Amino acid sequence: MVKISHLERLAFWEVYKGKCKYCSIPMTRISDMHIDHIFPEDLKNQPEFFNQIKKEFDLPEDFNLDDYYNLICSCATCNRDKSNKLREKSAMLTYYSIAKENKPKIIAVLNEKTSLLKTSKSLTQLKAILEQGFLKPKEVIELINLAEDIIWKMILVTIMMMEIGMTIMKYHIQWNSLWRCIE
Repeated sequence: MVKISHLERLAFWEVYKGKCKYCSIPMTRISDMHIDHIFPEDLKNQPEFFNQIKKEFDLPEDFNLDDYYNLICSCATCNRDKSNKLREKSAMLTYYSIAKENKPKIIAVLNEKTSLLKTSKSLTQLKAILEQGFLKPKEVIELINLAEDIIWKMILVTIMMMEIGMTIMKYHIQWNSLWRCIE
């Protein structure tokens, strides 16, 4: 059984809007939500049958049963009813298509939540440092200003590198055009 973190569950809940994808019924709590394998997890134990399924459904050879493109929100009833069975081919492909389309959205929500979590942890640590008197508020402001200055310098260097790269490409294209004219 694949281990889904709390953040991943939250991302699935947000992307699928708290609804079972099989019956479209909203779930009232995130704890009611199941994350179901569209193509059953049991296929891991049946490699020959799994290869046959990959061919029949035109799945990539490296298809990963635990990847987000094979996981979908489900209510408990639908998940129990489906169990480890394969549904009708058109239904399977529809659910797979939906999950594949939602994979980047799930990753984006995960990244957003992870970033917020890191910011929250940083603020908690900063609060503790201030409360314990390791730094004075003025020193914290100086550190923040220094960090902002470093970040802006990094952004400027990145922009300059991009401009240099575009200039090199422009001259490369001009050189190729000139070379073709000479030939």
